[in-house]
Amino acid sequence: LLKNMNDASARSINGCRVADMILSLVPNPAAYKDTLRFIKVWAKNRGIYSNVLGFFGGITWAILVARTCQLYPNYCASQLVARFFWMYTRWKWGSSCPV
Repeated sequence: LLKNMNDASARSINGCRVADMILSLVPNPAAYKDTLRFIKVWAKNRGIYSNVLGFFGGITWAILVARTCQLYPNYCASQLVARFFWMYTRWKWGSSCPV
């Protein structure tokens, strides 16, 4: 798909490709979307949603929510939000994490 595209065009559709890939990796896309929407609104309301300012941006929040959804596949959105905050308040942020 990207073979005959210039760099600007390839970068412009990269976000869509990543979003589609993440969505394909979560067990319950509807719960994922609702949870991500809540987390993004929460972050924006607290002024911590911005790559430019050194905070997490959209893709980072999406990856964190997706991981929560993968670990708890049978949870509904409200349970995922609670588990999201539970998980990441206990996360060892200073340590390295293999990807």
